[in-house]
This record gives sequence, structure tokens and C-alpha cells, in this order.
Amino acid sequence: MLRQESNVDLGAIRLAGSATQRRVELDVSVDGTPGSALGVMSQGEVNALALAVFLPRATLPASPFRFLVIDDPVQAMDPAKVDGLARVLEATASGRQVIVFTHDNRLVQVFAALSSACHYHPYELAPTAAELTSWLDQAAHLHAASTAPG
Repeated sequence: MLRQESNVDLGAIRLAGSATQRRVELDVSVDGTPGSALGVMSQGEVNALALAVFLPRATLPASPFRFLVIDDPVQAMDPAKVDGLARVLEATASGRQVIVFTHDNRLVQVFAALSSACHYHPYELAPTAAELTSWLDQAAHLHAASTAPG
């Protein structure tokens, strides 16, 4: 479901290197032509790939955790991938608690449109004027300190 509307085909995933010099190698093709994964995949496709690798591992039956926390998973994803991710998370939520932090309303809208089996509880951060003023003052102080001669 995270591959929707993509012309990038993923082949083998290998862990190369040794000790502290490990890296992931991906075989990909675009419209049948081999290429470099990071050279041909959009940021949204890279994010979808990371989730496609992470979610099955994080939800193994042997996992002691019965919950999943994901921060801003739809960053740079096109609408088809947002919809696919919402459906994957809905299925995942049938066996564990899924907590998603995002500022992107697209995911919230898709969750709202899904079946009643998906219970979502949107929470909006609404800082007070005093908190905003404090944060802006802190940012101005940090900026001034970083640009001071010395």
C-alpha cells in the first residue's frame, strides 16, 4: 500500500560493510531501468520505503511492545502514499496501539474517512500568548548569541 502510483521497483535489500561501517544497499529500477535508489526516489518514496522496512520489524509477534509511535510519517508523501499509509496503520492498530504525531492534516482527514474501526483522537497544540512570546524571546536570544562577534 505504500508503493501506490510509483514507477520505482524495489529489488533486493542488502546490509553491506562490517562493524561500524555498515550500510544498506538497495537494488531499484525505474520503468525497468536499473538505477541508484537515492538518485531516483523522491523523498516521499524514501520515507515510504523506510516505513515499509520499519513497520514489519516493529510489529513482529515477538516484540514486547504492544504499541507503535511514529513522528510525522507523511512528510513529503504524495496523496496516494498518505492514503496507503493510513490503511497500513489502521490494519496495524487492530493488534496494537498506534500513536502518530503529525502536523499534516492529510493524514487526519484520511483517518477520519476510514471505517469506524479506526479510532483517532486528534490533539492540537495551542500555546498561550505568553508561551509564544517566551519562545520568540528565547529564539531571538539564541540568534543574538550566535551572531555576536568574538
